[in-house]
Amino acid sequence: MDDQMLLTAALGLPDPWHIARSEMKHNEQTGRMEMHIYLSWKEGALFPCPEEGCDQMACPCVEVLDEQIWRYHDLLQYRCFIHASLPRISCPSHGIRVVRAPWDISDSPLMNYTDVMLN
Repeated sequence: MDDQMLLTAALGLPDPWHIARSEMKHNEQTGRMEMHIYLSWKEGALFPCPEEGCDQMACPCVEVLDEQIWRYHDLLQYRCFIHASLPRISCPSHGIRVVRAPWDISDSPLMNYTDVMLN
């Protein structure tokens, strides 16, 4: 298993999300190494509508928001940051919506594992 497959599994990334690249960076303030994971998706990818209960699973991207950075759980004892630009999609039922970041919800596989380990 290569690094990208391992990180994809740890983040629980669904299609069409994938890891564009990852790197270790030295934080000058803390003196520690940090893991930075950059996510993307394939051009032309379709996304499910983020509205709860909506059955539209193939909404096209109409715009891309600026890159955001999320502080994620530590991975392999390193502080982890996820970099991604979220797509805005066009849902036939709900109009233009921002896709929910799958790593930013409580049912992420790693979130559940961490919750179990801490309790």
